[in-house]
Amino acid sequence: AEGATCRSAPPGQMIVEEGTGGEAAEALVLIDEGEALVEKYKALQPSDHGLQVGAPIARLGPGAIIGDLCYLGYDMVRAASVRAKTHAEVLVLPAATLYNALRLFPGAFAGVEHRFREIATFTMNKLPQRQDSMLQTSVFAACGYSFTASVAGNSERVTFTGGQIIVPRGKVRKGQATMYVVQHGRCVAETQEDGIFQEFGPGTCFSDGRTPMGVSDAEGAVVRCTTSVCVLLTVTEKQLVDAISRSFGGKHPPFPIQPGDRISTRRSLSRMFYGMSLFVGIEAEFLEALARAAAHRCYMPGQTIAIEGCKDSRMVMVTAGVAVPDRVHNTAPAGDEERGVAIFGEMSMLGAVWKNRNTVRALTFCTTTEINTAGFLKTVACFPSEERYFEEYVVRAISTGQLDDAPARWPFLKDERVPVRMINMINLRAERPTIQ
Repeated sequence: AEGATCRSAPPGQMIVEEGTGGEAAEALVLIDEGEALVEKYKALQPSDHGLQVGAPIARLGPGAIIGDLCYLGYDMVRAASVRAKTHAEVLVLPAATLYNALRLFPGAFAGVEHRFREIATFTMNKLPQRQDSMLQTSVFAACGYSFTASVAGNSERVTFTGGQIIVPRGKVRKGQATMYVVQHGRCVAETQEDGIFQEFGPGTCFSDGRTPMGVSDAEGAVVRCTTSVCVLLTVTEKQLVDAISRSFGGKHPPFPIQPGDRISTRRSLSRMFYGMSLFVGIEAEFLEALARAAAHRCYMPGQTIAIEGCKDSRMVMVTAGVAVPDRVHNTAPAGDEERGVAIFGEMSMLGAVWKNRNTVRALTFCTTTEINTAGFLKTVACFPSEERYFEEYVVRAISTGQLDDAPARWPFLKDERVPVRMINMINLRAERPTIQ
């Protein structure tokens, strides 16, 4: 209760908004007084004049809890909006506050632990394949697919619930170290002296001692689950040694990792990017930096990922599950596990298109990696030599008719002699406010 905050919402004010992600989406909201409407955004029509319109689908009263689905998952986005119908008083409980309480009072979790175990079982069956998750880590991205597949085939998938200790503090005996790859959820490394000093999310890994792949900063620290559910892949030191022996026959492995090296906890998306025409010929350093600007998101079956006609600045890569567009004349899946990673919204991220062409919904449980224009521009600012490449990519797409909509033209640039490249540079950096 000490970490909760009280808020007042006058009639018509948004309490939570559909599509919101991050820490704001993980908070639990309790309606103390008043009534609220649950709304779902719909595809924009000409009569909407460019404004997102929510269709009411339910009504909530005192005692209703908003956001339990986002709390039970990890990196879930708000599935619907909630707007105050009357004057409402709400109580907002940040997820971090709840997780901290579970850390201090782990016994309080016992009554609902079985429910979280059920959620973990459901989630485990929907996550990316093990080798794909490992290849998203910087450690295994440099090792090659065949070696990583060999390691993944012998790995074990384990689950932990909020507040549980994954790695107890203590020195691991030689030859008994374990590597952990986070597939879902979040965990932290902490010590009594320094408190929490490192966080691990999907696509990162750590170890509890020295392994053939290196040693983690978490060595000797306590590693604890800080989300409702955390799913990890575990690989023992012996399994790693056996995999190296099978793959390289006693020869020195061709990847640049030594037993004494520090394990990089950065997420690597290079293998996703290499299959995209947008990034052909781009430096690996740029792709690694762009990966750090990416956000991991999860969507439940039926949840909206993108809404037709609405402003958007994201490139979305479906890393697991199937997502399909709602548009009648376009029924091909937007993502399919058998076909690998599916991508949409590249031109939105590049600023060439400001609105979604389709409404895209999750057909199954989906995990995505999303990069918005702000993150892209921040990365380009560090690699100015790559900017011209993306400008030319957009110009080619426009000149070859790959875009349904022409780029926005400013009144002072209506002259046909103005280069398309200049227009795109302005559009890429322009803000996109919605005025009601």
